Amino acid sequence: YILIAAPSGSRCTVAGVTLDSGEERTQALAGDNLRIKLNGIDEDRIAQGSVLCSPDNVIKHCTSFTSTLMIMEAKNVISSGSEFVFHSHAVQCQCKIKHILAKLDKKTGAVVTKKPSFVTPGSSCAVTIELAKPVCLEAFDKKSVHQRFGRFILRAEDATVAIGTIKKVKA
Repeated sequence: YILIAAPSGSRCTVAGVTLDSGEERTQALAGDNLRIKLNGIDEDRIAQGSVLCSPDNVIKHCTSFTSTLMIMEAKNVISSGSEFVFHSHAVQCQCKIKHILAKLDKKTGAVVTKKPSFVTPGSSCAVTIELAKPVCLEAFDKKSVHQRFGRFILRAEDATVAIGTIKKVKA
């Protein structure tokens, strides 16, 4: 099989698939921990959070996106410029709130305040987030089998500050 490793864009082929125990496999089931041997790619082109894709359906990657956040707990108010550790699927990296676009009604999602200077715990808001490195992400869709690429959490000092869903990936 020819695959693309995203976000690097490197082509590779699958040379073999084994369980952690060493047993060779031609297919896997949910929950199986696998080792995939790849040919034609340097190890440094695949990092934690990389996604192997069909060349016909390569996942998007970005360093910026818009999202909705539910603020859980925070020591200080959250404002533009606030920095956190971004966690999504198998990746984590530094991120920054670039802009707070709106404070939202928690039940309806309607805009309560446009461009507030800060948000507090218990708030819901629309924001633009900037990542420190390219990450494979997609806009969240409840019907998609790839929902995990549209959800994330923001953490700071061992606390989950916010949970979020991606609305739009910026190229």
